[in-house]
Amino acid sequence: MLSWFFRLGLLTLLCSCSGALQQDNSVCLSVADFSDTLAHNAPCKIIDVRTSEEFDGGHLEGAINLDVQSDAFVEAVREFPKTEAILVYCQGGVRSHRAAEQLRAMHFKRVYDLCGGLNAWSEAGKAVVR
Repeated sequence: MLSWFFRLGLLTLLCSCSGALQQDNSVCLSVADFSDTLAHNAPCKIIDVRTSEEFDGGHLEGAINLDVQSDAFVEAVREFPKTEAILVYCQGGVRSHRAAEQLRAMHFKRVYDLCGGLNAWSEAGKAVVR
């Protein structure tokens, strides 16, 4: 009987997420929620955390390129206001999740990660600047 209640509680918790998944300290947003967050959080920083070569192949409008794997990433984001919304993405979601965690550890309060990255964005038919 206890196992049944546990499963019901877990199912209720999972269904209550409505598009935004909590991953450790960062918020992973669906394409729709990420797009909505972009539209309603001006000013904000949009950070493409991929390599410059990947960025040159296509990126979100208004994005700045800060490769999370470079030593310059932490130095560059230190200059950003801690209260401004920061939206991060990469190609598939792994690097942006790592970047979001770094930003939260640096005390940024509003950090949003695009679940599925640019792949999910493109698959949803959203615009990419080339």
